[in-house]
Amino acid sequence: MKQVIQKWFHNTTHVSKRILEKLSLRSRLLMLFITLLLFSMIAVGVISYLKAKETTMTSIENRLIRETELMGYIADNLKFLYVSDDSYFKQQLEANVRSQKLKLADDGMTSHYFYIEGGQAVPFKVSKGELPVISEQLVNDIVEKK
Repeated sequence: MKQVIQKWFHNTTHVSKRILEKLSLRSRLLMLFITLLLFSMIAVGVISYLKAKETTMTSIENRLIRETELMGYIADNLKFLYVSDDSYFKQQLEANVRSQKLKLADDGMTSHYFYIEGGQAVPFKVSKGELPVISEQLVNDIVEKK
């Protein structure tokens, strides 16, 4: 097996040398230049793609954090306005959540909405049946951060 590999390597090297000997210096330099140019373009492309991906993900995460904070502020203000009428507060909050879901959907983002009551994640009407399973640990983390 070792001899076969050595023979193949020797033949490949020999063929490569013969091909390069037939090419003029100008052709060899052009081939080298094109190869280096190709590798540098690929490297720049990959680095640009990775940076763009990272920037996009960061931008989307920041937007979702701002949207979450905004919904919290809206809920606080609605609770202040309708302090004595809990059912009307929930109705107005549902309307705001529905509006928020539509805005994010227009931007191509799927979203699910819930609130935490009694240590449990309770979905809003717009997310009923769509809400993924939310672990107790995640609920506790959210409560601690609030």
